[in-house]
Amino acid sequence: MRQQPAVHPKVLVLDGASKAAAECVLALDRTCEVHVSERTERCVSFASRRLTKRFVQPVSTLELGTWIQALDQEEHYDLIVPATEISLLALKDEALGPTLRAKAVIPSEHSIDVALDKQQTVAEAVSLGIKSPWGVLVTSTGDIPSASNLPSVLKPVHSKVGTSHGAVALSVQICRTETERHEAYQRMLPLTPCSNRNISGAGA
Repeated sequence: MRQQPAVHPKVLVLDGASKAAAECVLALDRTCEVHVSERTERCVSFASRRLTKRFVQPVSTLELGTWIQALDQEEHYDLIVPATEISLLALKDEALGPTLRAKAVIPSEHSIDVALDKQQTVAEAVSLGIKSPWGVLVTSTGDIPSASNLPSVLKPVHSKVGTSHGAVALSVQICRTETERHEAYQRMLPLTPCSNRNISGAGA
């Protein structure tokens, strides 16, 4: 017999401080019972009148997966929304089981890895015949290439990197001087490889 949908579906939105989480809370149907979690109590989404419960989620990505699993066993969610890469990284572990992954509506491990890894995304696009810009992949400070011309674009392979102190967000850097370029490498390379691509033309 087919299971009937819940009259008031229970939804957990993770990473509540993100814009994606706030948009999700606003977009959910009024019939939903909405719970939101974030790493700190200072969270904009916590102020929403739509919320039934508010939780402080673990800072560590490794602990977050276990915490989500325990909370789901208690609350029995119908839908779990990983609003950013932080919670997506915690949920991508196949050890969490198919039921929990189905509640989060996430694809296979390989698909998530491609989506979160810029080098794999480019490789996948090229394999499909889509023209994509390639850069020089730099994996350590000892492999930093000399700048043939500036400006150059440094793109982290991973936009979010999990550490013992929580997830660190990294963004694309446009470096107009050699000093800016060196400092950007020093910030990124301990956490993730970078793709370096020079821009034709004069720097602004």
